[in-house]
Amino acid sequence: MTSKASDSGSNLLPAFTSRIAIIITFLVGALFLIDQQLETTFVAAQIEDLVEESNGIRTEKGSFLAEFPPLDGPRLVVGELVVMEVSPITNTVVAYKKHDALLVETPRENIFSYWPITLAMTLLSGFLIIRWNHIQSHFELLVINLILLAVISVLYFVSH
Repeated sequence: MTSKASDSGSNLLPAFTSRIAIIITFLVGALFLIDQQLETTFVAAQIEDLVEESNGIRTEKGSFLAEFPPLDGPRLVVGELVVMEVSPITNTVVAYKKHDALLVETPRENIFSYWPITLAMTLLSGFLIIRWNHIQSHFELLVINLILLAVISVLYFVSH
C-alpha cells in the first residue's frame, strides 16, 4: 500500500522524463569517473591570457585556475610556455608547470579532487536505474541526484 504523499511526489515528473534524467546523470558520472582513471597526456602551449582577479590561465590547449603565486616566487606571463598534464576525455588540467620548472603545480579548481561526489551521483543513478519499480521515493532520490549533477557541472565549468 502506498501513501498519498509518495504518489503525489512521483507524479510531478513523467516516468519517461525521470528515467532519462537518471540515465543522463549516470552517463555523466561514469564519463568523469572513467576520465579520472585513464592515463593523462602532457601538452605544452603558450599562455594566451591571464586573468589577474582569479589567476586564471588560458592557453590554446586548455584553461585552468592557477594556484595563487607565492609573494617572492616567479609569476607566469603571457607568451610563456607552460606544460600541462590533461585528462584524455574532458581535457581537464590535472597539473601544470613552467617549461623550465622542476616541480608541478595543481590547479585550484580541479574537478578530479571532487571524485566522491561524482561516485555518489553515479552509484545513486545506478541504484535508481536498477530499483526504479521497487522503491517508493524515487522522486526524492531523483532530486538528490539532480542536485549532485548540478554541483558536478558547476565544479567542471569553474575548473575550465
